[in-house]
Amino acid sequence: MANNHPSERCKDEEKPLEYCLRKYLLLLAIMVATVTYTAGFNPPGGVWQDTEAGHLAGDSIIRDTLYPRYLVFFYCNAAAFAMSIVVIIIIFILALIHDKKQLWISMIPLRMAMVLDLLGLVGAYAAGTSRAVLKPRNAWVLVVIFVYMVIQLVLTLSSGAGDGKKEEAKEQLQTADGKEEKNNQLSQPGVKKEEEKERRRKLLLLLATFVMSATYLAGLSAPGGYWDSSKEGHNAGDPVMREHHAIRLKAFFVFNAAAFVMSLLIIMLLLDKQLVIPLLQDQDLSMTSRVRTRFLKAYIIIALFGLVGAYATGSSRNSDTTIYVGCLVFAVLACIIFLKVIISPHPQGSASDSNGRPSNGVKKNTINGGVQTNTSNADILEKAQSLVVLLSTLVTTITYQAGLVPPGGVWQENWKEHEAGDPILLSIQPERYKVFFYCNSIAFAASLVIIILVQYKPILKRRILELAMILDLFGLIGAYSAGSCRDVTTSIYVIALAGVVLVYVVIHVIFITLDEDMGKKGGDKDMKDEGKRRKRLLLFAVLCTTLTYQAGLTPPGGFWLKDDEFGHHAGEPVLSYNYPRRYKAFLYCNSMSFMSSIALIILLVNPNLYKPAIRSYALSVCTALGMFALMCTYAAGSTQHLKTSIYIFGLVALVLFIMIVVLICFVKKEMKSRNPQDEERGGIEKSPATQDEHVIEQENKTLKPSETKSGGEIKEDDRTTKSADIEDAGEAKKNTSNETNEKEKGERTATESNKKENESKKHAKRKYLMLLGVLAASVTYQAGLNPPGGVWQGNSNGHAAGNPVMHDNKRYRYLIFFYSNSASFVASIVVIILLLKEKLLREDWLFKVMNITIVLNLLGLLLAYMAGSRMRLESSGYFITFVIAALGIAAIHKIWSLNKESK
Repeated sequence: MANNHPSERCKDEEKPLEYCLRKYLLLLAIMVATVTYTAGFNPPGGVWQDTEAGHLAGDSIIRDTLYPRYLVFFYCNAAAFAMSIVVIIIIFILALIHDKKQLWISMIPLRMAMVLDLLGLVGAYAAGTSRAVLKPRNAWVLVVIFVYMVIQLVLTLSSGAGDGKKEEAKEQLQTADGKEEKNNQLSQPGVKKEEEKERRRKLLLLLATFVMSATYLAGLSAPGGYWDSSKEGHNAGDPVMREHHAIRLKAFFVFNAAAFVMSLLIIMLLLDKQLVIPLLQDQDLSMTSRVRTRFLKAYIIIALFGLVGAYATGSSRNSDTTIYVGCLVFAVLACIIFLKVIISPHPQGSASDSNGRPSNGVKKNTINGGVQTNTSNADILEKAQSLVVLLSTLVTTITYQAGLVPPGGVWQENWKEHEAGDPILLSIQPERYKVFFYCNSIAFAASLVIIILVQYKPILKRRILELAMILDLFGLIGAYSAGSCRDVTTSIYVIALAGVVLVYVVIHVIFITLDEDMGKKGGDKDMKDEGKRRKRLLLFAVLCTTLTYQAGLTPPGGFWLKDDEFGHHAGEPVLSYNYPRRYKAFLYCNSMSFMSSIALIILLVNPNLYKPAIRSYALSVCTALGMFALMCTYAAGSTQHLKTSIYIFGLVALVLFIMIVVLICFVKKEMKSRNPQDEERGGIEKSPATQDEHVIEQENKTLKPSETKSGGEIKEDDRTTKSADIEDAGEAKKNTSNETNEKEKGERTATESNKKENESKKHAKRKYLMLLGVLAASVTYQAGLNPPGGVWQGNSNGHAAGNPVMHDNKRYRYLIFFYSNSASFVASIVVIILLLKEKLLREDWLFKVMNITIVLNLLGLLLAYMAGSRMRLESSGYFITFVIAALGIAAIHKIWSLNKESK
């Protein structure tokens, strides 16, 4: 695939496809880094709970039982993590080069890094999934799929050059015909179709990214857990569910693997427009495009069906419960139909926007000349809305998971003072646990409130959402400092890291802005570049926050589950006893990355702070520091062996060095090829200027003799003036007709602009709902497979190994959690499917129904959190009161603003 391939460009501009999808590629790379980061700290097969029989507590079990398989998993996972970091760096470098030098560098290094990234992910998944579930003879299915993917890539590489030459020849023939106006008129519907394809591609890429991340972690951590020792005829590291539910476990792995593989195939099809399907490489473009569309639809259906099947088989232990989960699909559809009947489409719905305001206000603003102010305010609010949604949805996912799986672990057995499944930290340090729990719950509730309120733009003007975001971030800081540490001194040090980052940014900005050149910046181009860099930095900071928050609360190696005679205390990290220095390095590096990300978010949310910080490159320095701390954290926490940590550092450094060298070579090559072109253009531009000077001199010379005219010439001039008057009258009539034509053209352009604006609003709404649905599906998927309170580790006292502890100890609370979580998961899948149907999206009522469904979905998530986190009645009352009060204040403010506008 040549980089200059015409089909690899988006829209009319000569932009590579990777540049058009840079935000989604950055999201893909960060999600791969997230799942590999988590999998490195929680390896498949579990970890040893005791130091005995020649193995170390907290070390991976399959490292001792299946060492070759462990090496394949470990280094493939580490390579995928390293390549994700490299992809992030390359995207930042390419964007910076384009913003500063206006250069399009070859995308070959980025493509190579992405291919190696996905290959490492596939290798780690194949080696890390359960060995004892699927028999070796079933491996041919995975081999066939892998060979199919390789054949696609080979055929694409071999046919890319020929197709590129054909496209270039077609373009040359079109330009040689000299029919530019007709081509422009005919190309307008084509451009519209291309825009629709780009929007569809972005949504599907978002969906495939999160399906890939959810199924990757679920495949490496089997539902029901693993045996932590060889007892009762079981081998350490084998899935617990295999004893009583072998068929169910096989079905789960088949469904999950199908969803994972289909998500990778979707990503491959979306990132390469010219990916050749076998047996169709010699067909025409229309035939291949139709087949590609059908293949893509089939991949999406299989992925979503596999996701639902894996959840139904892995989250329950009885067949009747699985049937109930399947029936939830019909219940959600019935609810949507009921809402559709209630919300009947208004006949004048096209004359109002999403917030219920009449669209004719645009015409009034155009007459009064107030379009620019309103559109600028709308742009600011739209940008704030997208950033707030991204932050709040990801914070919801991590706080939901942290509330269900608290730091310190849970008790494994019923004892006098505690029950199995209760948090250990609540028994040994109740004050610290309460600080963590309430801070985490406040952040979770604030995120839900933000998601619900973010649709109301008047509230954005009142800065209510900004205050809620600050409350959200400070809740995260409090929960992290209380849950990741066990003493007050360490908690203070962790919180101080955020202050250090903020102080550094302020000092950096003050010293750099003293330069006179910094104050001169601020043109339109600089503002656009700052906005682009802000989005990239904020996306990285938000996802880095989610990554490090989970790792800090559940460190690698797990926790001691009981006190023993060796001085180990329940709830303490295992790594802190085995290697105290390594644990401190892990804790402070992870905390540095987390706190720097929080500081970046605080700075990037406020426009008065982020502009000078971006111009002075202070935020770029903080981002580089956070990324380096992230790599140090992975090297320190993914293994307890020093030699392996050195190998990881060497791997990252080697790959990064090679990619940077390749980028430098491409930059120099592009600069050399561009310099002679600039010189030729400069010479061409100079020649018309010199010709104009000669023409002006000749005109000045001819004007001088014309001053002395004869009388006959003057009479002839009088005759010509009369004919000129007649011509002027005809021209006046033509001008009036031209004015009417211009008015008609203006009205047409106004209607077209209104249509484009409505389409962009619908696309933004669709993307917003898709993001919420995908994130809710991913977090409920993980929570259903790994229920709160853990599972029984043995067959004793009437309990079956692998069954949820909470199901036996607190059955009613578990049922509330399970069905609320399942309803939220199924509703998310249904919303995703409906949003993929573009014919339904033409109806305005669908967006209203989807909004209500998402709100009910989030309320189900709230109920599942309250039941799964074992929140007491008093705490539940405070929690519900906070949510109702926030929503009530927003509703009152909305009603007041509408009444004010009507007056």
